[in-house]
Amino acid sequence: QLVTTALGTAFEVSDGAGYRSVSVDHGTVEVTSTAADIEATRLSAGQWVAFDERDGTSKRGTRGPDQIAAWRTGQLFAEDEPVSSIISKISRWQPGRTVVVDPGLGTQRVSGVFDVADPPRALRALVHPFGGRVRVIGSYLTLISPI
Repeated sequence: QLVTTALGTAFEVSDGAGYRSVSVDHGTVEVTSTAADIEATRLSAGQWVAFDERDGTSKRGTRGPDQIAAWRTGQLFAEDEPVSSIISKISRWQPGRTVVVDPGLGTQRVSGVFDVADPPRALRALVHPFGGRVRVIGSYLTLISPI
């Protein structure tokens, strides 16, 4: 469980396939977790914390204000995130279901910027370096599999 307390702020909370993160645009946020090594951490503008529930690890860092909640402008920033988390996030911008045939693909880690205005293209850019292929079948099914 990840608990976030706003202390007069604007911030982003994200959950993609068990990879949860909190990033602060401005102001201050307090983050705690009973399932991770996060104890009452205060974050200020530009800071972030992420928790991967699969292995119980957490990471902290900073990013530019333009990268926080960038989905508002059609971009998705990833910094050393599991591919499965990014697939989950990109899939929110397309109808239907996205199925990953090879679960090993989702464990790879990636950093980059993805354009969510064209989700299939963003998914292809995400998985191609790891030997993945994206097939859109009809209007409601996207399959991600090895090439």
